[in-house]
Amino acid sequence: MMPLSGGPFPGGLTGDGNALLVFSLAAAMLYLAMLKRAPSMKRTLVKAAAVGLLAVLAVRMNAPDLLAAALAFSALGDAALAVEGAPEAGDRPFLFGLAAFLAAHLAYAVLFWPAGSGLQGPEWVAAAVIVLTALAYGALLFRKAGALALPVAVYVAAIAMMGVSAASIGGTVLAGALLFIASDAILGAERFLISPESPARRITAPAVWVLYWLGQAVIAVTVIRLST
Repeated sequence: MMPLSGGPFPGGLTGDGNALLVFSLAAAMLYLAMLKRAPSMKRTLVKAAAVGLLAVLAVRMNAPDLLAAALAFSALGDAALAVEGAPEAGDRPFLFGLAAFLAAHLAYAVLFWPAGSGLQGPEWVAAAVIVLTALAYGALLFRKAGALALPVAVYVAAIAMMGVSAASIGGTVLAGALLFIASDAILGAERFLISPESPARRITAPAVWVLYWLGQAVIAVTVIRLST
C-alpha cells in the first residue's frame, strides 16, 4: 500500500497525508501489543486513534465527507468496544459499538454505490457471495445471540449492503471491504460462537484487529486517491 517512492500521497513521508497514515499504522501496531491488557483510558485512546487518524487524513486530503464520517463512526465504535469487559459495563459498550459501526457501514454503502459502475460480470458473483454468506452466517448468529439477536441481524444486513456497494466498484475498494467484513465475521464468532476457554481466542483477537485496520486503511487510501 505504501510504495518505495515515499507513500501513496504527494510530499513523501513528511507530507501530511503520508505522515497521518504512518501515525495511524503506529497506533494500530501499538494497540495490537496492548490487546491482552485490561480496559483502560490509555488503551481506549490508542485503539480509537488508529482509525481516528484515518478520519483526520480523509478531512485533510479533502476526501468525500461520507468517507470521513464512516471512519469517524468506526473510531467511536472502536472506543466503545475497547471498554467492553470492564466491570459493570454489561452489554452497553457492545451495543454502542454496534450502532456506531452500523452507521459506518451505511455511510460506506452510500459512498460506494454512486461511484461504482453497477454490478456486471465478476461484480455480480462477488455481490452474490456476500449476500449468501451474510444470510447463512447471519442466521447462525441470530440463533445464538439471544437478546441481541435483532440488533445483530440489522448489523449483518448493513454489512451486506456495504459489501454489495463495494462490489459495484471492485478493485481495492472491494478488497478493503472484504477485509472489514472478515474482521466483523470473526468478531461475531468471538462474541457468540466460540467458548471463552477455546484456544482459538489466542488468534481471533489479533486477526480481528489486523484485518479491520487493513480494511479501513485500504478503503481510505483508495477512495482518497480516486477522489483527489
